[in-house]
Amino acid sequence: MAALILYGSWFPFDWIRPHPDDVSWALTNFDLWTGRGDLLGNVALFLPWGLAAGLAAADRGGRSWTWALMGGAGLALLAQAGQFFEAHRDPRWADVVWNLVGAGLGGAASGMAPRLARRPGAAACTLLIGSAAAAWLPWWPSLDPARLQRHWDRLIELGAWQGPEAAMMAALTLVAGCGAAGLLGGQTAVHGPARTPFSGIVAAGLGVMLGQALVPGSRFSAGGVLGGLLGIGLALGLWRHPRATAVVLGALQVLGGLAPFDIQPQPVQALHWLPFEALLGGSMLGNAQALARDAWLWGCALWFARRGGWALAPTTAACAALALAVEAVQCWMPSRTADVTPALIVLGLGWGLAAWRAAHRSPRA
Repeated sequence: MAALILYGSWFPFDWIRPHPDDVSWALTNFDLWTGRGDLLGNVALFLPWGLAAGLAAADRGGRSWTWALMGGAGLALLAQAGQFFEAHRDPRWADVVWNLVGAGLGGAASGMAPRLARRPGAAACTLLIGSAAAAWLPWWPSLDPARLQRHWDRLIELGAWQGPEAAMMAALTLVAGCGAAGLLGGQTAVHGPARTPFSGIVAAGLGVMLGQALVPGSRFSAGGVLGGLLGIGLALGLWRHPRATAVVLGALQVLGGLAPFDIQPQPVQALHWLPFEALLGGSMLGNAQALARDAWLWGCALWFARRGGWALAPTTAACAALALAVEAVQCWMPSRTADVTPALIVLGLGWGLAAWRAAHRSPRA
């Protein structure tokens, strides 16, 4: 995690000699507000590291808070120091402060995660909350009537460009519906199989889908609504079938990656082999939303596959190959950007799930 943080902090490695005035400005600038997106990004950047450091400390009998905060402070200072020599970076004390907030939250989560994971319904609750968090990024609600009107106006627009959003929202509401069904446990009949918790699945799917309308910068659209309704229907039929859910999630990821299917006869771009390179172009918020949702949905696909009894290693390899194949096809699509990052994320998720299983000695983590 530390290596990934330094990679992201110093990317794209365009090294320069810092100007003394720039160094002086950075060292004397103590303004903690750098913008909503930058603040959330700095907190989110160190959350996984705080969680990993806390779990490592607990495994060795140490104090998770000490590891997360002290180690996080050193890592944040190192990342900012390197940014003085990177042409595209802007080091600030504020970044260190918000990095420490993320590390502290991750350290706190590391202490609670093992206990919460053993509670009944913990996995189902995670599926529901994680899907809502991925759909509602950047998590900053607004009740501005003008903004709500713009969202409403977009519901009458339906174009091919909404295909990726439709597939992604279908996957998110599918996962959320399965999570709601797991929390409710199904309605057990007196002499028969468990009945589908219809109202819970529908409410969870609608909440995840319609909650986007309250978040500025979200991708709320007619395509997303249609995809969300499809996902609710899929959840009603698949909530007791983890293998089928994993397959459908993988298929939706492929469809979302290939939509709107504007494949040209000749390649129009090259595949970006440097991880995260393609994310520097276009909208940073849009790229962050797509990255977070891809990571969450591929992780859910692996988790459902494991719950269904499939071996984690070959499943991870198959999903990574599938993600890479989709990106390779995007080289022929002018509306998409081909990037190796999704395949690497799948491999990282598989490794993380394997490490979690090994640490907790759970047959189906």
